[in-house]
Amino acid sequence: MSNAAVTRAWDFGAGPPQSLFELRQILATDPKMKVLVGHGLFDLVTPYFRSQLLLDQLPAFASGPRVKLTVYPSGLMFYSRDASGQAFRAEVEAMMKPAAK
Repeated sequence: MSNAAVTRAWDFGAGPPQSLFELRQILATDPKMKVLVGHGLFDLVTPYFRSQLLLDQLPAFASGPRVKLTVYPSGLMFYSRDASGQAFRAEVEAMMKPAAK
């Protein structure tokens, strides 16, 4: 799955990536920004629950329709299953539509 030697040798610059901090900043800066996180339910490499725990730490302004986690009945490459891929595409399309006024 992961190569420990490569991970140890990787130059992250000033420190390990802080994606959640950066996501929080972007969502605070751009009120129109939306994020969709898709996971396979049976993915053992990147478990969805880890993402759920991290997204739960976002402030209230980043909740609801702006940030959404979807889980599909498949593994790592959930989009390779026809039903999951179609469902993911529908989620993306729905998220990209302008909100009704």
